Amino acid sequence: MRQSPLLRRVVLPAVILAWACALRVVFFSGFVLCDDLQELWTAVQVLAHGPVLADQFQLRFGVWLFNVAAFKLFGISEFGFFVPTVLMSASLSLVGYAILVRWGYALLPAFAAALTTATTHRRASSAIWRRCPSR
Repeated sequence: MRQSPLLRRVVLPAVILAWACALRVVFFSGFVLCDDLQELWTAVQVLAHGPVLADQFQLRFGVWLFNVAAFKLFGISEFGFFVPTVLMSASLSLVGYAILVRWGYALLPAFAAALTTATTHRRASSAIWRRCPSR
């Protein structure tokens, strides 16, 4: 039986992304854990004055680039700060799904694995979050 390309390429990935984003919003978890303030002020400084390439943190442009773009779209706010964190963190489940489908796994096992991947990152990051000295 051949599955619909719409199901394989649009519907299931949309469900996976929605599930992963919902978990991250409900449990407030993602990549940025203990260094939220440094992430925030680096993005604000880069947005206002451009990067300072002598600063080791700003040399890692992947850290602040997406936050600066979100600040330009949504303004400097908590929402603008956490949108990239939630989307990048949640997208790892999509990457896992795409790899499994590409390797020839059936849709149901690939879908189930992606949903599981979305929950396992939440548990790991929540455990780290509880141990964070700044919280």
